[in-house]
Amino acid sequence: MRPAKRGSNLGLLLIAGLVIGLLIAAYVFRGVISRTVPGADVIYALLHLSTDNPAADLEISNFVAKITHDESSGQNVIDLSATIFNLSEYPVNVPTLMVIPIDEVNSQMEPLRFRLQELVVEPGQNINFKKSFDNWPPDATSAVLSWADMP
Repeated sequence: MRPAKRGSNLGLLLIAGLVIGLLIAAYVFRGVISRTVPGADVIYALLHLSTDNPAADLEISNFVAKITHDESSGQNVIDLSATIFNLSEYPVNVPTLMVIPIDEVNSQMEPLRFRLQELVVEPGQNINFKKSFDNWPPDATSAVLSWADMP
């Protein structure tokens, strides 16, 4: 009779299969994982794996831009107000916003980027915000609000 084989590669095979399965799941479900696990989007970015665009789940509405002239400083001032709504069922990190001045001939001027105080929008949550910018370009007659980090 032959002695029984002491070493078996079955354990190593199971561990390798488990690791490969977890890596595949982390790749396939990267959009959900990046939204729900804090810091996961940074890890995916370091690995050069794209995740869902968070701005795709956020909606900007009720945008109002009021341009006034400040007599004391002699500068134009714009007062913005808008609402951001999370359409998804996951918390979403709020990306950088930008307001783009538009002149009389509908040409876009240099955008002004800003962030909101709220960093995360919960599912179904509305965020109402107001923002003012001094030294608004004198030729700008209107403005457009959009996401700064759109792909």
